[in-house]
Amino acid sequence: MRALSVLLESQPIPPQALAKLYRALAAVPGAEVTDHLVRDLAGRDALAVGHDEKGQKVRREILIDPHTYQYLGDRWIIVKDYKESFPGVGDTPDRPWKAGDLMFQNALPATGVVDHEGDRP
Repeated sequence: MRALSVLLESQPIPPQALAKLYRALAAVPGAEVTDHLVRDLAGRDALAVGHDEKGQKVRREILIDPHTYQYLGDRWIIVKDYKESFPGVGDTPDRPWKAGDLMFQNALPATGVVDHEGDRP
């Protein structure tokens, strides 16, 4: 799942390569699509393909456009309450996490191939 996230972030991806990555994602044991659309960091509707790693407190989700199937980003959702401590960091208080909290989110607003540096797609 981690390797697929890194590859999907490497934009742009030719359609045939993207299809292969999605087939690999579908083959990850335990990977599943949420039963509802979610909003990404840019406010777009997205399919969330997630994976709960055994014993982990975080679910990693890859976000995909439900119409174009382009990679939109990823996010990490807390699945189990826990407290993060920062020993030896002075006055830094513990950070409590609750199931359902959003720990991290990344959005890819747009990608494209251009002719010259500085051009926008």
